[in-house]
Amino acid sequence: KSEGERGACNPGPNHDEVCALPGELGRRGSVEGSQVYRGASGSFAGEAPVRRDYAPGMTIEPPPPGRGLPRELEREEIDAFLREQRVARLGCQGAGETYVVPVIYGYDGESVVAVTTEGRKISLLRANPKVCVEVDEYDADGRGSWRSVSAQGVYEELSGDAVEPALELLRERFARAAGRTPERRPLGPGVVVFRVRLGETTGRAVER
Repeated sequence: KSEGERGACNPGPNHDEVCALPGELGRRGSVEGSQVYRGASGSFAGEAPVRRDYAPGMTIEPPPPGRGLPRELEREEIDAFLREQRVARLGCQGAGETYVVPVIYGYDGESVVAVTTEGRKISLLRANPKVCVEVDEYDADGRGSWRSVSAQGVYEELSGDAVEPALELLRERFARAAGRTPERRPLGPGVVVFRVRLGETTGRAVER
């Protein structure tokens, strides 16, 4: 390989080679009379250059281009991500306070649908229906990758004929995940079925 492919290697004092990482990682320094590259901190980890007498033929390859860098999710990726996740965080505001709460949800392609009970978040959402929805996933691949979607939306309580389609969406979503047949269950007292119609939606991801 050329010097640019395997890094910069020079003879050391014991007739072995002291090699630098490939690419312009930082300023040049000198270790025992041989040229090595040093990072922004002025050294490699442990202050030890890579020696070819310890690992003959070893090469150090840079990471693939784009790996570890944030990227924007496409619309199709956002929809697929929202359909596969189960927990969203709602950010609501009212009466001089901001409140963030997780909800188990279903996604119909336009709205986040959920069932909850009367309480603090419902009081705030009734007072101010503007809400932020955030869904994320971290380290699903075991390498520290992550995905996140954030959307501005409007809260709507469902009633009448609009309730059953929302419940059916939720039943089907979670029965499928559990590998069982959807079951109808009666709604208890104080239960609220609602949706958040999503507006401006963005997503980002890092693959490692």
